[in-house]
Amino acid sequence: MTKKILFIISGLLILGAIIAIIITNKETVSDKIITIQTENNYLYTESKRVNFRIYTNKKKHKIHFVNNFSHVFLESTEEGQRFELELVDITYSHQEKYVNDEYYCYIYSFIMPRLESNLLINEANLNITLINNLNYILPIGNFNFMYFKDVGVESVISVDGLFGYKRERSEYSRLAKIIIEYEKKMDFTLEDVNINGKQSLEFKVTNEEIEILIPYQQLALNQAPVILIFSAGGKSITQVIDNYHFFSDYQVLENSGDLVNVMAAD
Repeated sequence: MTKKILFIISGLLILGAIIAIIITNKETVSDKIITIQTENNYLYTESKRVNFRIYTNKKKHKIHFVNNFSHVFLESTEEGQRFELELVDITYSHQEKYVNDEYYCYIYSFIMPRLESNLLINEANLNITLINNLNYILPIGNFNFMYFKDVGVESVISVDGLFGYKRERSEYSRLAKIIIEYEKKMDFTLEDVNINGKQSLEFKVTNEEIEILIPYQQLALNQAPVILIFSAGGKSITQVIDNYHFFSDYQVLENSGDLVNVMAAD
């Protein structure tokens, strides 16, 4: 009987030792941050915010709390442009899977900077410093900030509907077409359309709709303003449709390929 008890105890000790070895040698999952190369287009409005999505493989991390932030700069990779952003809110959005790991998406909202001219950054980073002096430099793609002094003073059309579509049979998180349903306030000729302050877009006008085509580019895109330049009443009139979120994707990481930036998050 004693031998049997000793045998059981020995077996339990061996099993415990094996479990301890497994736990000790188990690979530690390092903290990671992910951003997506995105075309960030914003029109200046006093009441609006600039939003960026940041993913982490931990649901709770030091960068998820506003009070942990010392300062944040939006800066260019090569051109030397840099200005500070004021972080006002961090909200949890959703969960995604990427390379067999779970990632948690948070939306970081900043007060829109007060500028009186266009700011176009081809390769932009968020430079984040926490109160413990940890620093993260996160690539975010392009950042196009547009300023129109007299926006909203005159309007040529009233917008009844605004719709955005991706490419057919594509899961790629990029806007490919915008449809504007409208009623005209005066006779007009639409001269030019853009969403980023620099690139004219192909468009087609009917009596009830304006169809705008957005060319493919290696950048995600799901929100933008629309800048319409009309010839009406013997003059040129710029009418702007404010920053608009056309659609939300919840499998961005899985479908973004080379647009995914993975970084260590100490």
